[in-house]
Amino acid sequence: MRLQPGPTCSPGALGWSVRTGRRGLTSSRRCGSSLPDADRTSTCWTWTPTTALVSHLPQLVASALAADLVTAPTDLLDLAGTGLRDLVRIAASDAALWAQIVSTNATAVAEDLGRLLRRLQSVATALGGLDAGAAATAALIQEGNAGYSRLPGKHGSREPDRFAVVSVVVADRPGELARLLTDAGTAGINIEDLAMEHAPGLPVGVAELFTDPAGAARLRAHLRAGGWSVSG
Repeated sequence: MRLQPGPTCSPGALGWSVRTGRRGLTSSRRCGSSLPDADRTSTCWTWTPTTALVSHLPQLVASALAADLVTAPTDLLDLAGTGLRDLVRIAASDAALWAQIVSTNATAVAEDLGRLLRRLQSVATALGGLDAGAAATAALIQEGNAGYSRLPGKHGSREPDRFAVVSVVVADRPGELARLLTDAGTAGINIEDLAMEHAPGLPVGVAELFTDPAGAARLRAHLRAGGWSVSG
């Protein structure tokens, strides 16, 4: 998240580029102010309107989706996979802190939230008809594809990251994940990212290794030769 320094910032506090509101709030307090403030220009760091879309809106969306889980049946929650968990991960954030953060950028947040609600409402309305609902859903997914492709890639590159996923079954016991990564390393292929999905009620999980598409086949073959169960 990028914060704009206020006029009372000390030189030593300048240049921060942070990802969480918590750290941003801490930096504000170090300069002798707090959030919210009746005069927001007096804070060391102030939220810019553009941060509503990339920071505040995701928090509210995640919290709203997670709030629906409160009354969901337990056996349904047992089926929750990484998709849902990834979406609601930040819903565990500090409520008092985010109430302060959102209130300091309320107008921009309200505008962005309203735009998102209108987009979702148009799909909900279209779902009343089978053909229209399918078209509206496809259009939303395609727009999402286009938006996702605009996010910067690794190390701030303007090109989106395009990785192949190598899925490997991993036993749920000490040292297995470390052994998998060690074996993957001996293949001489860089692992760009890692995700884990656990099988409900089973002592195994699936490790998803994200790597360069050019080396994915070689990595799969290498791991199979080492005794790992690899999909694809």
